[in-house]
Amino acid sequence: MNRFRQLSQLFCLSTLAILAMSSTTAQPDINEFVFVDAEPRALNLDSVRNLIGYPDQAIQEEAEGTVIARVLVDTSGQYIKHSIVKIVHPALATAVDKHIGKVRFEPALQGGAPVMFWTNIPFPFKLIQTEVIIQERIDMLTEQLAVNPDDHELWHKRGIQYTQLGDYEKAEIDFNESLDLNPRKNKKKASKNTYAYVFFAHYGRAVALSALERREEALNDYNEAIRIESEMVLSDSAVSATLKDVYLERGYLFTEMERFAEGIADYRQSLSLTDDSAQTCGILRLIVEAGLQSKNYPVLVEAYDQLIGCDENVKEIYYYSRAYYRMKAGNYDQAILDFRTAMNQTDNPSIRIAAQNYLALSQFEAGLPADAMSSVEAALDMNAINPLSYYVRSVIVARMEAPQAGCADLKRSLSYGLAGEEMESAKERLSSVCGEEWED
Repeated sequence: MNRFRQLSQLFCLSTLAILAMSSTTAQPDINEFVFVDAEPRALNLDSVRNLIGYPDQAIQEEAEGTVIARVLVDTSGQYIKHSIVKIVHPALATAVDKHIGKVRFEPALQGGAPVMFWTNIPFPFKLIQTEVIIQERIDMLTEQLAVNPDDHELWHKRGIQYTQLGDYEKAEIDFNESLDLNPRKNKKKASKNTYAYVFFAHYGRAVALSALERREEALNDYNEAIRIESEMVLSDSAVSATLKDVYLERGYLFTEMERFAEGIADYRQSLSLTDDSAQTCGILRLIVEAGLQSKNYPVLVEAYDQLIGCDENVKEIYYYSRAYYRMKAGNYDQAILDFRTAMNQTDNPSIRIAAQNYLALSQFEAGLPADAMSSVEAALDMNAINPLSYYVRSVIVARMEAPQAGCADLKRSLSYGLAGEEMESAKERLSSVCGEEWED
């Protein structure tokens, strides 16, 4: 049932909510969350898309879909670098790689000032003749239905075509007809030839209803598809192969409904049923997104533990992320090991400084105050105006000596541009402990 929707659409990454970890002048990490008033706006995207065109190899192989490039834009709106975060076909990704550097932007704004920012740029590729072919198939099936209006298979097949065309209202109608006409809906009369159509019709209707944002109805159909598979008297290889996609789609629906624990459980079930490495890594990233939204730190640790094997190019980010969420979960000894590993595996100064700072916090919580102070001083040696370093030192000093002892560092951290969760904490402590209100 991959025909109902490209599952790769689910793998499009939103910005991972890792706390700000660099100074205002350093390049942000690709997974760093930065609050801005306005994201970069591409100024010449249409002309660059025209330059990219449609690669011959992709046309010959009928490849289509949307390639997502994550681009770092500097304070003047210039391209710095990029990473392809969604690949639907190698030829399409290569074509985007070749020309992405030509895109020009209006920079992101934070407090009225331009800042460097990672932004996602979609490059859609759609074969024009595909819609024509689908419509021809719909017309053919419509003619056949005029002769055989009680044929549940024909209704089902046309529902698939309407789904591919994006006409979900008509797809729902056709799947309804297919279910109503199917002679084997009763599990006691299960037939290999017809009962599988009940499974696929519920799955297809669930996809259509999800697209129409009728989530509760869609959830009922996903549930029914899973129930049918579990109770089928005769096994069906196509049904078995599709089950992982049903769990994946239902998991995505659960997360949209903010039922994160159920969504994560479905993602894990889908993981257990797939042996495709690319899909495995995509599902793990969905688990990360659900874990971030629900602040489920053990889940995040487990997901990053598996993601480490997904991409050699960003392995240090995964080590850093696993360390950060181990720290948030209170597993300081393991966090210390991971932060050190992340520092050893990267040449990126922002990652090194952030890891050094959080290493200091982890060491302090692990009962190693001297090591913690050495680590934060090492971070300051790398960058004397890094706001996170002053914040971390304020925490350590306040708890080692007296709450007021960290006030000077709190003010420094805020003046150097501390952001995110630590910024809110710094403002609260500056007010409650130091008796000062911070004005942006």
